[in-house]
Amino acid sequence: MYNNIMKGLVSLVVISLFLISFIGAMGITGGAIDNSTGNQEQNKEANSEKGLNTYQNKEMIQEKNRLRFENKTGVQCPDDCICTGVVVKCSLPNEGREMTIYAGKSGNIIIQVKGENMTTNVTLYKSEDKIYGVFKNNETKRVRILSDQVKDKVNEKIKKHLEKESIILEEDGNYKYEGEKKSKLFGFIPIKTKVKAEINAETGEWVKINEPRWWGFLAKEEGEQIVGASCGTVTPSYNNECCKSKGYDIWDNEKSECVFLLD
Repeated sequence: MYNNIMKGLVSLVVISLFLISFIGAMGITGGAIDNSTGNQEQNKEANSEKGLNTYQNKEMIQEKNRLRFENKTGVQCPDDCICTGVVVKCSLPNEGREMTIYAGKSGNIIIQVKGENMTTNVTLYKSEDKIYGVFKNNETKRVRILSDQVKDKVNEKIKKHLEKESIILEEDGNYKYEGEKKSKLFGFIPIKTKVKAEINAETGEWVKINEPRWWGFLAKEEGEQIVGASCGTVTPSYNNECCKSKGYDIWDNEKSECVFLLD
């Protein structure tokens, strides 16, 4: 009797691992949202209509407004920023949010907002409380969403605290997010799964999010549940106020998230 039970358990484990390997090899991931193609076309049309490269001919894209971590003699610090040694601190609108810029590795810069870091090699500027970046093909765009907001968006979607988080602002104008989520395979084997996402830095919209779920029937999610992360959980009349405290403009009932009013 005992041997039969053990053989059955071994068979179940072997079959399950085979299924995991097979599905993984096929590159199947459940719960994935991929709007990259549609968003690229929409962004291309929007960029054409708005003439975003005209930013480069305006007041904001000037050397005096460039966000840097090195303190160069004779170089003016951007408005509402304090340059001390190799650290720059800039005030941001909405309930005392502050941005700190300092040196990263390989010549990039680290930008911290509300304790959340992002890294980038993109040249950034600050003018009149707005952030701009010069991206691929010398294209200038507004950077509306920052590191704290990127993390908030992922938290609202996953609803679990993640570990080993990384946020990078890339040359294509998107944030690349990576984090790890704790789970237990078969209820007793500790594992960690990757959560990856891309968010448009100009609009704050999802480009894609990839949270592997094809093996969910074999695993139990662990970690602290996030409660009240969304501004949709507050009193309805305070939705907009909640979003503004996070650096957004309004609450969008249809999308069930905070959004920017694009100009």
